Amino acid sequence: MANDYADFELLLLEGGSRDDTVAVLEGLAARDPRIRVVAGLPSDLCSKRNAGMNEARGSLLVYCDDDTVPSQGWIGAYVRAAESWDSLMVGATFPRGDGPAVAIRPWTTSRVWKPTFWNKVVYWPIGVGANFACSQNIAREVGGWDSRFPIGEDSDFFLRVLRSGRAIRTVPEAVVEHDTLSDWHTLVRKRHGYARGATYLLRRKYARTLHGWCSIAVFLGTWSVVLAADLLTLRRRRIRLSWHRLCGGLAGLFGSSDWAEHEAAMAARFAAAAPAGPGRQDPTL
Repeated sequence: MANDYADFELLLLEGGSRDDTVAVLEGLAARDPRIRVVAGLPSDLCSKRNAGMNEARGSLLVYCDDDTVPSQGWIGAYVRAAESWDSLMVGATFPRGDGPAVAIRPWTTSRVWKPTFWNKVVYWPIGVGANFACSQNIAREVGGWDSRFPIGEDSDFFLRVLRSGRAIRTVPEAVVEHDTLSDWHTLVRKRHGYARGATYLLRRKYARTLHGWCSIAVFLGTWSVVLAADLLTLRRRRIRLSWHRLCGGLAGLFGSSDWAEHEAAMAARFAAAAPAGPGRQDPTL
C-alpha cells in the first residue's frame, strides 16, 4: 500500500487458511478502499491466480506471492513499461533473509525473450511467479493457470505465452524481495520438487512436441553434468543437492503422478534425516 503509484486495487486472495487470516485481511480492507478480499478459494496457487484474473477490475494484472515484499516502485515500474510493451513482463527478484535462496531472478538490465524454438526449450530462467505482470486479455487468451501442476505452474504460463507467439520482457525496476528458506534440507527438498515438477509438466503436457522432448533432454543432461562436476570436486553437500535434483527429474519423467503422496514421502524423508540445531544452516548455498 506504500507504493508510489497509487491508482490500483489490491486483491487479497485467500484459501486454505486455518487461523485468523480472513479477519486480518478484512480489517485491512476496512481501512483502505483500494483493498478487496476474495476469501474461501481452493488452497492451490493456480486457483488463486485465476480468481485474481477474473476478479480484477483493471486491465493490467501485477502478481506477487505471500512470501515476497514489493519495493515502493514495483507497480509504477510495470505500469510505465506497459505503455510500450503489451506482452508479459517479469521483474527482478532478490533474496530476503540469510538462509538458502530460491526463486531469485536478479535482473539488472532489460532483456527480451523472443518466441524462438530455443527459448521455448530453455524457458525456466525467464522469471518466477512471485513477480510478473501481464494484461488481463493475454492471461485469458493463454488459458490462465493450470491447476494440475502445484509446482512449475508459472513456467508453464510463461511457456504458453511464448508458444502464442509473444515475447517476454524483463523489467529490472520492478523489484520484490523473496523470503529465503530456513535451512539447507528445505532447499534440497524444494530443488527435488522443482525438478520433478518440471519434467512432469513437460511429460504430461508437452511430450508430443519437439520442444518438450528437447527441454527434457536439456534438463536431465544439465543435472547429470552438474552432478558429475560435484563428484569430481568432492563437494559433499552439493553432491547431495545435485543428486536429488536429478532424481527429482527422473521421478517426474517416470514416476507416479500422485503428487500429494510424493510430497508427503519427501517431507518425511528429510525430517528423519535432518540433524538438529544450527548445523542445518548453510547460507552460502
